[in-house]
Amino acid sequence: MKTLLLNNFAILHHKVPETISITERSIYGVVGMKDNKACRSCIPFFANSCEQEVFKINAKTPISVINIEEYVDKFRIEGRRCDYLLYDTNHIAFVDLTCSMEEYLYPHHLLGEMQQGKRLTARKQIEHTIELLTEEPEIAEYIEAKSKKIGLLAYRIKDEDLFVGVPKQLQKEIETWQAMEMEMETKKLKFQMSHGFSFEMIRYPEEYNW
Repeated sequence: MKTLLLNNFAILHHKVPETISITERSIYGVVGMKDNKACRSCIPFFANSCEQEVFKINAKTPISVINIEEYVDKFRIEGRRCDYLLYDTNHIAFVDLTCSMEEYLYPHHLLGEMQQGKRLTARKQIEHTIELLTEEPEIAEYIEAKSKKIGLLAYRIKDEDLFVGVPKQLQKEIETWQAMEMEMETKKLKFQMSHGFSFEMIRYPEEYNW
């Protein structure tokens, strides 16, 4: 996959492959991962920014991890991407990481405006990343050949002690309305994605078994 991204994807988007680099590493066993962007966003507002991992994976065989957001950003392509691409011989997963208060996972009002919630946002980012990569025929063929294809939202609920004394911007709707919205959102997310991918969620510290 790394070779296809460095060559085919780069050429498709008018870059000379030799001028592009990609961050890839191999992991094995139980490995924790952080949402560095979410951690950075906490720093200006919360003095006790936790810098904690938000995703724990149990890789029973070695798997490759590519920071796909970092790589695609080099091409200045419009749209938001998920964070990581994980793969081995038979299995591929596009993973979006987040650390947030639980209310933000679901549809909610923030500063007077309706927000769709992180779950739906993550699903859209994963779908956009899949569609972007499969525009290249050989990458599409490589992905389609995988026997298991997952779009995964891995999330951690922010530690409450980080928010002591911080005014909440989130204004909750009445409980019945919120419960109805959450139920509707859950139903929308239980479906097959394009290209044979299934959407899943996992909450830290539960381990994702590869």
